[in-house]
Amino acid sequence: MGHKIDLSRRDFLKATGIAIGTSSLVGIGPLVKATTLAAEEKVPVGIARGETVGGAVGKAVELAGGMEFIQRGQTVLIKPNVNTGDAYPASTNPEVLYEIIKLVWEQDPKRVIVGDRCMFRRNTMDEMKRAGIDQATHEAKAELVTFDDMKWKLVNPAKSVNWQNGYHVAEIVTQVDHVINVPVTKTHFLAWFTMSIKNFVGIIHGDDRITFHKKL
Repeated sequence: MGHKIDLSRRDFLKATGIAIGTSSLVGIGPLVKATTLAAEEKVPVGIARGETVGGAVGKAVELAGGMEFIQRGQTVLIKPNVNTGDAYPASTNPEVLYEIIKLVWEQDPKRVIVGDRCMFRRNTMDEMKRAGIDQATHEAKAELVTFDDMKWKLVNPAKSVNWQNGYHVAEIVTQVDHVINVPVTKTHFLAWFTMSIKNFVGIIHGDDRITFHKKL
């Protein structure tokens, strides 16, 4: 059943400014644990405005706890929202992505990777180029990957009731030290609006996405 709200996407974004919640996730086990904790406990959220995107992003990240969880020599995967190549706010603002990559590099990691998989009937790299994600990633000197042709790993968390036999996630998610989720606030016909949790749908294989949507 859908929900009707009167607040438009544009008005909601104007009201909230730039909001970033930070978390460090190591492999798939902590990813599942972190998702459970997020539903049960309070998490830090930073909301900031600024004369520039960089200033606003920096302040929001600082208020949410900063990037100190990243240690020197680690590998960080940044997960933007590129379900389609439509411009922000349909996709992650490439300016925001650029500023977050810069903040991650300040912690002296070994690798910074930007990766996603778009709506599975489209080519992710084409959509990344259309949204400006590829340009922002290259200018910030990070690696750009898509999950389209990568290996997928079967996981079966205890509470994944909608996938009794488990589901597949992009294997790279289980191989990095941290995953930074960079969603956008979108209206949604089921959830009113979506942010971090919905953005992680992009790490799930297309076949498993179809299985889940058929259960709705």
